Amino acid sequence: MRILFILALLFALPAQAETITITNEACEFARLHQPDASVEFQPGMDADGNAVAPADLDGGGIMPWPQDITIPLALDLQNSLNISNRLTGTDAIIGTVEYKNGKLYFNGQPIGESAQADIIAACRQARMGGAADGDIM
Repeated sequence: MRILFILALLFALPAQAETITITNEACEFARLHQPDASVEFQPGMDADGNAVAPADLDGGGIMPWPQDITIPLALDLQNSLNISNRLTGTDAIIGTVEYKNGKLYFNGQPIGESAQADIIAACRQARMGGAADGDIM
């Protein structure tokens, strides 16, 4: 029971802003993917460039999708920590993933390509400024 109390305190602590350090080595891997034109989808062509029947056939109705989608993320501590079945309400709320305006957010912060683009921009800026390894961001 004492462990649950300590865990509850840890999850109740306010989140503090973190400073993220990205090394020069990590910057080598942080590049936006730009596919070669030869591998991009071309309607009516197969992978070898041969003509095929188009895949966009008429049919079926289009299901209306919501503009915004929110997905709550939680960790079931009872199962994760093998805690007795007598306890209830042991889910730890981790956050929410939201899809809005065509972009993904975790707890209100953008994730995905926009975050990757920010990292790439920081790497470029550090390269132009001659930052030492570990001094980026």
